Amino acid sequence: MEKISIVDLGQIGEPAAGVVNHFIDKISGALEWMVSPKNMKPAILEANKSIIEEIANRQDINPIERAAIVSNYRKIVKEYKNQVDIMRLAVEHLTPNAEPEKVSDDWVTFFFEKSKNVNDEYMKMIWGKILAGEFNEPNTYTKQLLHTMSIMDSNIAKRFQKIRSSCFYNPPILLAFMYRTNSEDIKNIKRYDKMKIFIQ
Repeated sequence: MEKISIVDLGQIGEPAAGVVNHFIDKISGALEWMVSPKNMKPAILEANKSIIEEIANRQDINPIERAAIVSNYRKIVKEYKNQVDIMRLAVEHLTPNAEPEKVSDDWVTFFFEKSKNVNDEYMKMIWGKILAGEFNEPNTYTKQLLHTMSIMDSNIAKRFQKIRSSCFYNPPILLAFMYRTNSEDIKNIKRYDKMKIFIQ
């Protein structure tokens, strides 16, 4: 089966094109994807149409089973599209020094299993950055982090980002600079409340 890149490598100069190619090959190999469509949406629409029509015309399958097959098929296509969207976003953050060969297949499989149901565009962006980050510096992101991310919605992620913006790293300690006061000089309680950050 012909392999089609998810990005137009002709528009990317070397060595970046080589890095992107290795990135895609690594993921395709780990997940056993046969193709990574360049024009995902048209391909999906055409496949949806023909496969659903074929199932709908099958008289040897009862209506309930037909509905289950179509529903499961649509679910798989949606998950695949989410995964490809995240791959495309990750490409934008790859560095020329990325090391795809050092990323384990187990990590790649776990990453895409956890991210396949991410539909929110903001969360896709975060997942894309994590994917690129792991390829840029292998063994940076743990499976525990990926699991935590998989149960985090965009509102929680945005709050976390706000808290993170108030942090600084003094090796080996990560410190958060936050305080609430209603003194005459500084009144910031309402500001934190507005960001939905509550300190006990």
